[in-house]
Amino acid sequence: MNTNKKLDGLPEYVLKTYQAGRCTAFAPGSVYKDREGYLVICPDTEGLMSLKDYLANASPSGLSAPISLIKALRLIAEARLQLSDWFIKDGQVSFDLEKLFVSPEKDLVKFLPGKGMSFSEELKCLLDTVCEELRITGAGYIRERILSLGTSVLEDKRGLLRYLSRWEEELRQ
Repeated sequence: MNTNKKLDGLPEYVLKTYQAGRCTAFAPGSVYKDREGYLVICPDTEGLMSLKDYLANASPSGLSAPISLIKALRLIAEARLQLSDWFIKDGQVSFDLEKLFVSPEKDLVKFLPGKGMSFSEELKCLLDTVCEELRITGAGYIRERILSLGTSVLEDKRGLLRYLSRWEEELRQ
C-alpha cells in the first residue's frame, strides 16, 4: 500500500531521519518530489496495519476493544518518546488514523513524518476520531478519563506512558 503525504515545511533533518531508517518509531519508506515539486512520502507498510484497522478489528491478539485502545495509546506514547530521542518534535509527525501504523507482531506503533499540532491536541483529535468513526465500546469513557488528566499531564509523555501502562495492566487482571 502506498500513501502519499505532502511534507512541505518540515525540517530537512526530520526527512533525513525518516529516510535513514534507523528510528524504529518511523514506518519504513522513501521520500521523493512529485511533478509539482512537493515532497511526498511513500511508506512500506508490509507487516503493518493502520491504527484504524487495528482498532476496528479489536486487535488481532484477541484483546477486548477497550484494552486494545489503551494499549494503542500506550504504544503511541512509547513511539513518541522514541521520536523525541531523535529530536523529532511535536507537530512533525502524523496522527492520522490511517497513517499511523501498528506492528501487531512486535507491539510497536510507527509514525510518518507530517505536519501536526501539539501532542495533547493530536491525542485529543485522535480520540475524537476513534469515538466518532470507530464506535469502540468504552472509547468515550477512555477519552474522557484521559482528557481529564489535563494538558500538562498529556504533554508529559513519560508520565502519560506510566499512567496508560498501569491502566492497561489493571484491565488485564
